Amino acid sequence: AVREAFTPDIAAKFGQYEDYPPDLETWAMKKGLSKEWSQRYWAAHWNLPSPMQGFEMLHRGVIDESELNMLLRALDVMPFWRDKLTQIAYRRLTRVDIRRMYKQG
Repeated sequence: AVREAFTPDIAAKFGQYEDYPPDLETWAMKKGLSKEWSQRYWAAHWNLPSPMQGFEMLHRGVIDESELNMLLRALDVMPFWRDKLTQIAYRRLTRVDIRRMYKQG
């Protein structure tokens, strides 16, 4: 919903102001929107990775837990659930995997 358009530090870190087209400001002003609001609309238009993509990036070492938490915040996941979702993001070993590891020593 908000997509961090009201949190400029996070929007800048995510690169949400990049590729801002100058024509957007011109046309937004004709509609009565200030430069600040046209930039917020631009920042909010981007698609974010899904939570599952975030968990996969965490597993592969592409992002760390703080960046995953920032992504979950940007996806409007309530604070109560963020830590819980991160905790279950890790796949548990199955009994078959454990048996194979035991046999290998």
